[in-house]
Amino acid sequence: MIQNDYERLRNRCLYLIAKMPRTEKDLRKKIEYGKYKYSKEVIDQVINNLKEYNYIDDYAYTKRFIELNIKNNSKKILEQKLFIKGVNQNIIKELLFEIDEEEEINVC
Repeated sequence: MIQNDYERLRNRCLYLIAKMPRTEKDLRKKIEYGKYKYSKEVIDQVINNLKEYNYIDDYAYTKRFIELNIKNNSKKILEQKLFIKGVNQNIIKELLFEIDEEEEINVC
């Protein structure tokens, strides 16, 4: 039964990720409040497997999110949006620090 749950949940997660890139927190929330209920153990196993194979990568997600949104948002707004998505504060600060100040000035 646990193996069936694992496979079903893994397939569901891959489907969700294929539709739209997600942070670990986004994916966990989608799973935990979804139609089917899974044990915490199965959820953790699937999430760890997906992270191991880089299907879930908060660092890469954050970098891409910033690249796509920096032209229309300030660093502070990006930081808030990423925090809500559950990205680690250290990742957010590191990647926002790398942004060229001149690029942000051009937005204003």
